[in-house]
Amino acid sequence: MYCEKWLSIGYGIMSVTLCAFAFVVSVMDKYTTSQYRQFRALVFVLVGVSGAVPIVHMVNTDDVTSTVFTVHPPTSRHDPLP
Repeated sequence: MYCEKWLSIGYGIMSVTLCAFAFVVSVMDKYTTSQYRQFRALVFVLVGVSGAVPIVHMVNTDDVTSTVFTVHPPTSRHDPLP
């Protein structure tokens, strides 16, 4: 799926780190004030964008057809194979 094993590990670490950071920002009272509203929004936007980074990388390194079948493999014998 990934061209290098370290990319898979890196994307996993990035995702876990950003999600943990978003969790901390969500539960700490310090960040619930209006002063940190833009910061909270930035954290959640980064979490969303970080989910797209591996998919964009996969589309750029492989063709779109193989990426679609990697993410969503055929479920019946009547579906076309790549």
